[in-house]
Amino acid sequence: MDPVQVVKLTNALSHPARMAILKALSEGVRTNGELTKMLPQAQATVSQHIKVLREAGLIQAEAYGTCMRYTLHSTGIRVLKRTLGELIRELPNFTPTTR
Repeated sequence: MDPVQVVKLTNALSHPARMAILKALSEGVRTNGELTKMLPQAQATVSQHIKVLREAGLIQAEAYGTCMRYTLHSTGIRVLKRTLGELIRELPNFTPTTR
């Protein structure tokens, strides 16, 4: 497992807005404007979140007239699932004790 990839993916998942974007895209294609309307953040902030998700390979963009349309990147989502699965399997199994 590539530690750099783990950091990039977990960073992409580390903000509630990015998680909301992924959830919205799991329901279908969205434009930046549609995503901005769904989130309580400015368009520039939403664009920054989209950039993080694109750089992590989790979403992809397609030009559509004067705007961009975003979808989940199927390969990136498969990599995410595999990477998180490997990470979980590598963690030690233990039961926390209570005091």
